[in-house]
Amino acid sequence: MQQLTIKNLYFKYKNSSLPIFENLNLEFEKGWNCIVGSNGSGKSTLLKLISKEITNENETIKGNELTHYCTQSTENPPKNLEDFMLTFNSKSFKIRDMLNIEDSWLFQWDNLSHGERKKIQLAIALFEEPDILLVDEPTNHLDTKSKKIILLHDRKSFVLKKSTFE
Repeated sequence: MQQLTIKNLYFKYKNSSLPIFENLNLEFEKGWNCIVGSNGSGKSTLLKLISKEITNENETIKGNELTHYCTQSTENPPKNLEDFMLTFNSKSFKIRDMLNIEDSWLFQWDNLSHGERKKIQLAIALFEEPDILLVDEPTNHLDTKSKKIILLHDRKSFVLKKSTFE
């Protein structure tokens, strides 16, 4: 994995008069990294730019070829929910067991708590093993045990966005 770097990032939403980022330069080390800031300061936008969910006109972000972005919202099921839940190998069983995910959850998304939904989001991200895992508000809705599992999990690289870090 190459290092994630951002050089001279400029980004402005089309309907905004002011840019969110102007000449932003960052380097992320391998391992855990955290983006902390007040509400509305651009943390989620930065994660979306890194993951290429939204794009900017100039290529100022390098090292973001293999990313997975876990959104803050748990309203909609993750894209690969069915693939993950119907994969029966040691890796998928280990992740489901680690996060106490039940097989029946595949068909119960609308009835799951937000904590159960967040666990599935994170499980799919861990299962896909991206070079860079971008997690927007990673511990929202999680119980203490699940928070510890996620925060202690050994990954190649994490970029976390939290308004306050626990």
